Amino acid sequence: MRGINPIIISKEKARKEYKKYLEILKERKEQHLQDLKKLYYHLKDNHKIIDVYEALRFVGLNNKQEPRLAIVRADAKLCYFHKEDNNKGFFSFDDYNSHGYKFNVNLPSNIFKINWKRDRWSIKNRSLQTKVPIVPANCMPKGNLKEYYLLWEVDKWENIPNDPILLKRITKNLFAIIKTWKLSKLEKALIAGR
Repeated sequence: MRGINPIIISKEKARKEYKKYLEILKERKEQHLQDLKKLYYHLKDNHKIIDVYEALRFVGLNNKQEPRLAIVRADAKLCYFHKEDNNKGFFSFDDYNSHGYKFNVNLPSNIFKINWKRDRWSIKNRSLQTKVPIVPANCMPKGNLKEYYLLWEVDKWENIPNDPILLKRITKNLFAIIKTWKLSKLEKALIAGR
């Protein structure tokens, strides 16, 4: 996918770093050390790491000032993008955000080079929605889909999604790439009826 520049290091180096963080975490509990341990864990298993903020910044907005990428929890049927004042926004699986911010992908104000408006009530098309890709059996991760996210390119909001990337969230903006695939005609037809 255009704009996805993953962080890659050798399996051997990742394995060594992972072991270092396992050791240091026996004595210390700082969050950044735990996050680095998780990142190296995925790198040692040959997963790549992406910075979603950088990907969104690079791919940018379409001519309607809508994000060209979408990201949401893998168990969602719909993905919403909510524009906020001061050029911020967030992706969620809930139009009203009744599940809180825990599962959202919140964007800082410096991602997109645009000013929607300072007053959120005057923002044009404040909430966008699109359908979410499904995860086929051959790409299904271990565990609950609620623990994973999907990232895909959106040609037009409210259309059938394009080929997705299955991610595991590590921090607010860093995700491990678990799988990529192309949606089949059958999968696209199923998504259209969701």
